[in-house]
Amino acid sequence: MPKRHYNGLDLGQRVDYSASVLIERKEMRQAQEKLPGTEEWEMEALTAVSLYEVRNVHRWDLGTAYADVVQDVFNALQHPELHTTTRLVVDATGVGVPVIEMMQRGPYRLNPQGIMITAGNSVGMGKDGMYNVSKRILITMLQTLVQSQRIRVSPKMEHYAELMREMKAFSLKLTAARNDTYEAWSEQDHDDIVMALAVAVWLAEHELGSETIYPAKRRRMNVGDDARDFLHW
Repeated sequence: MPKRHYNGLDLGQRVDYSASVLIERKEMRQAQEKLPGTEEWEMEALTAVSLYEVRNVHRWDLGTAYADVVQDVFNALQHPELHTTTRLVVDATGVGVPVIEMMQRGPYRLNPQGIMITAGNSVGMGKDGMYNVSKRILITMLQTLVQSQRIRVSPKMEHYAELMREMKAFSLKLTAARNDTYEAWSEQDHDDIVMALAVAVWLAEHELGSETIYPAKRRRMNVGDDARDFLHW
């Protein structure tokens, strides 16, 4: 199976960093499940659950021009291992739309998937082809994947400490209108890395699902020592 990479990009503004997180989607194969067969044959299906390994985290200096961010992302995605296997995901909220347009034009010709982060608890797609996804859904999915140990980050990775700090800083708060919102504990906390990771894993799960079921294996039952398995993967 070819490698699948998702590169999440969160674009900062005046007091926020821009950050990029590259993840690689892998699979953890689980026990085979029995499926209905015939009296002579039984069927077994192999299932695999998605895992995500963080391969790279990059945070630009405050005040870095968006043109420089776009150029850096373009250069990184020219790597032979990433050029044809990577889905670029961009937080289109705020300044994101013009930056996405910049990526699509000129020498870049990238094909980013924009995600507008909204309030509430819904997912939709606009006429512009961008997903509208609530922040609650993004963070809830990320928390679920972390708690089920389906996201792996090496402590040796650059910005590991910042990512862990951002994830801990996020909290679920109840507003006066009783809507769930996710925000950092204070204005001094940043969420650029964790949001870049969140949009990447959300799109991966949305497009590919969390579980893969492979074609069934046919096995003859009760036919003695000469029985053979016929694999059809």
